[in-house]
Amino acid sequence: MDISIYFEKLTLPSDFKKGTLGDYTTFYSGDVFPDLEDVNIAILGVEEERGTTNKGCAKSPNVIRKELYDLYTPDEELKLIDLGNIMAGATKEDTYFAVRDAVEQLIKKNIFVIILGGSQD
Repeated sequence: MDISIYFEKLTLPSDFKKGTLGDYTTFYSGDVFPDLEDVNIAILGVEEERGTTNKGCAKSPNVIRKELYDLYTPDEELKLIDLGNIMAGATKEDTYFAVRDAVEQLIKKNIFVIILGGSQD
């Protein structure tokens, strides 16, 4: 299955400091979904807050990214990819399905997945 249908492109600065995670990360920000070949870690955001009283948590993936990509990495061999944010579905169950399917497909490719944001459910 093509998981690109679940994701929104990212708008991030492209001038990360040398040696930071942002400098070593491939981002889904263009017209073509990135190649997942040889990726070690995939990051995806979930902009979902239905089902929680923590209003505003849907914005957390991009807030986290601002700090995360300024961190320095000791491993230059790391192949990190940020697939962007999973678009909220018509219902929160639709969003859960998209998250589950995307994560399942990435794990099948032996890619470690980090999920940013959204509510804890």
